[in-house]
Amino acid sequence: MASWFFTNGNFYGYFINDVSEQEVIDVANALVLPNDYYVQNTLLSKLQSLCTDGVTSLTQITTHALGMDLNGLIINLQ
Repeated sequence: MASWFFTNGNFYGYFINDVSEQEVIDVANALVLPNDYYVQNTLLSKLQSLCTDGVTSLTQITTHALGMDLNGLIINLQ
């Protein structure tokens, strides 16, 4: 068995200890680690359906920034 370490950019690091490579692959396939690549290529294309109150929707993003505060990861959209 081996220990594994991975990160999501500059935000969090994760250790998985004493598991097989296949178990690490299975866990990795189940996790979404939000980083700038994920925001740019996955989240931004879904914002209109995610950021709505049923009447008004967010339709255009000019800038975005992924960051962290005391509550965890945040994304600032403009």
